[in-house]
Amino acid sequence: MALVINTNLTALNSQRNLRKSEGPLNTAMQRLSSGLRINSAKDDAAGLAIATRMDAQVRGLSVAIRNANDGLSFAQTAEGAVSEMVSDVERIYELSVQSASYNTPQDRKSMDVEVKELISELDRVVTQTRFNGEQFLNKQVSWSYQVGTKVDETITLNTRNISPTALGVTTTYNQNFNESDVSKAAWSTYKGAMDESFGTDVKLNNVGLGGAIAGEDIKNSSKTIIDRVNKYTNETNVKAMSFGNALVGKDALAVASEGVAGQSGFMTVNGVAIGSFSKAQISDEEKAQIKQEVTSAEGDQIKAKQAELEANRDQITADFQKKVETGEIKRTDDQKGMSDKDVAGALADKYISNGGSDQTVNEKVQGVVAKRTAEAIAVVINDKSTETGIKAYVVSQSRLVLANTTGAGITLSVDESRFTSKTGDATKDVTLGFKTGANGDSVEGGKNGMIILSDKRFGVGTIQFGNDKTTSLFGYGMVTQNGDQANIQQKRETSDSIALSKKSVADLSIDTADNAKLTMMVSEEVLDVLNSFKSTIGAKMNRIESTVRNLDNVRENISAAKSRILDADFATETADMTKAMILHQAGISILAQSNSLPQSVLALLRT
Repeated sequence: MALVINTNLTALNSQRNLRKSEGPLNTAMQRLSSGLRINSAKDDAAGLAIATRMDAQVRGLSVAIRNANDGLSFAQTAEGAVSEMVSDVERIYELSVQSASYNTPQDRKSMDVEVKELISELDRVVTQTRFNGEQFLNKQVSWSYQVGTKVDETITLNTRNISPTALGVTTTYNQNFNESDVSKAAWSTYKGAMDESFGTDVKLNNVGLGGAIAGEDIKNSSKTIIDRVNKYTNETNVKAMSFGNALVGKDALAVASEGVAGQSGFMTVNGVAIGSFSKAQISDEEKAQIKQEVTSAEGDQIKAKQAELEANRDQITADFQKKVETGEIKRTDDQKGMSDKDVAGALADKYISNGGSDQTVNEKVQGVVAKRTAEAIAVVINDKSTETGIKAYVVSQSRLVLANTTGAGITLSVDESRFTSKTGDATKDVTLGFKTGANGDSVEGGKNGMIILSDKRFGVGTIQFGNDKTTSLFGYGMVTQNGDQANIQQKRETSDSIALSKKSVADLSIDTADNAKLTMMVSEEVLDVLNSFKSTIGAKMNRIESTVRNLDNVRENISAAKSRILDADFATETADMTKAMILHQAGISILAQSNSLPQSVLALLRT
């Protein structure tokens, strides 16, 4: 190789190699000082892109975990509030059970005070429970918590309005129900059982209520129907309970003799002797009016009947003569000198000329007399209502119904020896419709009360019966009481459904036994609602906790993957730095020697 001075190729080569060794040294020192394997895009362009996406995911997961824990805190807040409400409602239920049993009015009043305070506390819990300043138990809210790194990866927590005004049942119960309503309902059920039995066509809300029940098992025993309804509550959503108690006469009252009467004590109700009564009277003017009404209404039928009777005059006359001879028909003063045949002929003439309408008139007259007599007996029974706890009503034409609102048992006995009659056997001349004798009639406490129906779905406005027969059997049919035809909801037309009214927790009281019974029913339903709400919250809490554990796991593994791409391996980088430093130091040494090589030319010049 030539010896030159101007160009030192060896030095240039040493410089180039020195610069090459500086790059790895600088890279190693940068990584060791920053702790990162990638400090700029040129270090690993693809790796930087991957690591950046991973870093965004890790950051999102961290926020998602925080969001999930916020949701968990919200759920725990709701659960705590609902747990306290459950305790309050359980206490209300406990007090209602106590009040439904025998208590003095003062005792019930004291218990009712506590119930009112508990209801106020329920309202306070609902209105003052907040999460981050927001109320959520007195309205329906739906809060979504972002628990993922993509859109709509959320968990939604729903709450409903559980304020005292939003929880309860819808019911046919009315706190203004009285003995009159109880008697109407009892007669409706009794009348329905007279017409037909409780068959497979009886339905509530389009749900059949099982096999048939004989009509005799329903008369004066509405509890039979109540038990059947409650057996199918899960299918119908309807619960039944009894309000008051009633004893319906098995027959309508009937009187035959003009002079029939009942002396004081002819009837005993709940151990209390009832005052006297006399058969009601009807004036000749009223009889004439009835006859005119019958003649006007049945004119064409009477004419046709006259012709038919005329063709049978001989037989009719013979029948009348037999009754005159046996004394079944009494002679009037004008007929005392006449023969039996002549009396019979005169009676037959009158009967045929009236076209048989006299029988219809007599039936109507007897009906009016029976109704008025029944009303008179109801009056003397009601005179003792303070002592008996019972009130009497006349339904249909002349049937007596005894009723109360307490649900207590009713006993009634009839002493036939205290009946009197001017013309015959008083025991045959009057029928009150109840069993006679010392044992008489009775109905156990709560056995034949008004059937109160309640739908546990708060807000449902009606219950469907399906047909008029069912409406009557359940006590909501049309009945006539004191001349007025209506049902216990004051409807004037028959319907196959009944209206319900809301009875919320805020409306509850236990100041009476029947209010306490309704409070028991409402409390049970509210407890079901609150416990269902609470279990839903608990399920969400379990899910959120599971979500947090999963998010932690994903974040941990994504962070590990990102670390392998982005973070510097100090062991490797230290070794690389040592190697680069040695090469760098060697390069500097060689460059120094390379720079001194041209000095060898001076040796040639000296020689």
